[in-house]
Order: sequence, then structure tokens, then C-alpha cells
Amino acid sequence: QKPERRPVRKASAGSPTVRGSAADRKKTTAESGAGAKVAAEAAAARTFAAANHPELIPLLDQLEQSSPRQYQQAVGELARSSERFHRMRQTTPGRYETALAGWKLDSRIRLLAARMSADDSPRLAEDLRHLLQERLAVRQQELKYEHDRLTTRLEQVQQLLGRIEADPAAQVERDFLKVQRMLRRRSSSGKPTRPAGTAVSATRPASSGRPASAGKADRPGSEQSAAQEGAPQRSPVVAPLPQ
Repeated sequence: QKPERRPVRKASAGSPTVRGSAADRKKTTAESGAGAKVAAEAAAARTFAAANHPELIPLLDQLEQSSPRQYQQAVGELARSSERFHRMRQTTPGRYETALAGWKLDSRIRLLAARMSADDSPRLAEDLRHLLQERLAVRQQELKYEHDRLTTRLEQVQQLLGRIEADPAAQVERDFLKVQRMLRRRSSSGKPTRPAGTAVSATRPASSGRPASAGKADRPGSEQSAAQEGAPQRSPVVAPLPQ
């Protein structure tokens, strides 16, 4: 007599086995994505350091072996600096060269200061003085760039303010005509016309308070970002200098 075969029961979608497998796959995917991000940051950080301060590379190698946590922090900051300067090169090329030169000098100053904590030789002190002189010259260039930018912006604001004060009624009429043109374009395109209050808000006729030539860099948020980009950036590999 042949033994009776029992049917094999497939695990249902809600069974603990299936749930566990799905969770494991999700965890593995997340870990893989995090690992890829870390690898990309490390590659960007090392490329940036090699191009702008090669002496940091041996220090990164030491940190990777001795303190993985500090190594991740260092490559993360270097990667962010790399991205920041890449963005600056595209948006504010006039600021890019001096800002990058400032970063290079800041990084060298901090590395030299770290060495001086173990070696107070006159030669290192003289090297530090020389680097500080170079950094001051770059800082002057940064301030001159900012002065020129703000001077241009102030001239634009003064011109616009003068036009408004000279004939406020004419400015109101220009804004009124802008709204009318917008309404006619919407009507001819077949789009539903918004309520008058919404249309006025959408067209922002109060643009009379802002020069037409003013760009994104003149907005408060962008000015803050630009100021941050122009600020000295420390090297994440060595400790900051005391203020």
C-alpha cells in the first residue's frame, strides 16, 4: 500500500514567513541604497580634496582606518563643499574663484595649526603667518565683490524708487494695464478667468517695488545663501581654529 501524500500548503501573503521575507528584502534594498550614497560621497570628497588640497588624502586614509565615524563626517562635509562650489560656479561665477581660493587657504591654515599643536618650530609659525596674509588678501577680494554687488543693487532700487515717487499715478496705471493684458490673454486662450482679486495677486503688479533687472540673487533668501557661500568654510578633516 502506497503512503498517503499530504498536499503542500503554500504560505499566504499574510503569513509570518512572507512578511519576514518582504521586510528582509526592504531592509536589504535600503542598506544597498545607503551604501551607494556613502560610496558616492566618498568619491566626490576625495576628488574634491585631491584637486584642491591633496594633503588631506593621507589624513582621510588614516581616519578611514582609525575612526570610521569621523571619516564619514569628513567625507560628508567635503562632498557638500564640492557640491556647493559646483553650484556656485554655475550661478555666481564671479564669486567662485575667490571663494574657492579662500577654502583652500582655510584648509591649509587649519592643517598647519593642527601640526603646530605638536611642533612649535619657528618655521611652521612663519608658514602660518604667510598663509594668513594670503587669506587676508582673498578676504579683501570677497568683500570687494560683495560691495560691488550691493552697490549695483542699491542703484537699481534708487532708480525705481525715484520713478515711483516722481509719478505714483503713472505707476498704478502701468500695473493696471498689465492686469488687463493678462486678462485678455487668458480670455483669448480659452482659459477660465480668475476672480479679479486672484488675478491681481497672480500678476503681482506691485512689482513696481522691485527692479525688472533684479535677479534671484537679490531676494532675501538668495542673499542669505550667497552670504553663506561666501563665508569661510573649514576643512572637516582637522579641528577648527579657536575663535
